[in-house]
Amino acid sequence: MPNLAQSLGSSYFSERMSGVLLVRDGRILSITSYHTRDNSIECHVVASPDHSGEGESVRIDADLINSYDDVSTPAMGYVRVGDHLWRATRNSSGRAAGGFLQSGVRWEPSQLTYLMQLSGAGVSNAPPARDGLMSLYFPAHNTLSEWSAMVEGELSGLVLSKDIIIEPTVRNDRDEYDVFVKGINIGALNPDMKINRYTPKENRDTIKEILAS
Repeated sequence: MPNLAQSLGSSYFSERMSGVLLVRDGRILSITSYHTRDNSIECHVVASPDHSGEGESVRIDADLINSYDDVSTPAMGYVRVGDHLWRATRNSSGRAAGGFLQSGVRWEPSQLTYLMQLSGAGVSNAPPARDGLMSLYFPAHNTLSEWSAMVEGELSGLVLSKDIIIEPTVRNDRDEYDVFVKGINIGALNPDMKINRYTPKENRDTIKEILAS
């Protein structure tokens, strides 16, 4: 059975798949071209956990990619990049015909991250590209056991999943913590993790489920 490069043809594969990202051995690679002589795919090392090899070219066995399903598209959603929380969504202008490009991410700051941008704290409009991709492909989520670390200021917020974050409110001066689900603020919690009395009644059951999970 021919691999994807052989099925598409060398030139068409190189054109169609150039820049598409994939993960191999814990590293994020960007496809450059296909080599028929040794049936290999040349890739650029975009990111690795310890920074080793970043910026270098490597070759992988083309038989590892037999279909478009074998390239890696990360799940979009909330991630922590350094000390800041971001929500990643797909950027249609960065889509490739056969996969996911580095430019295929739109970064939306959390409300607290946005406030830090406005305050001149040195937070840019998007996280560093390499760090953002590492957080997307290898997300590290928090648990509610880290609640006290957030309340004490050791964490800027909690990323409970790709869909849910909790972070200190920026809406008022009260000591409370906003709960966001897929970019929507559904209510707030008090420092003792009890639902704030200003939280809409229709959202309280959702927050209870989050706290119980």
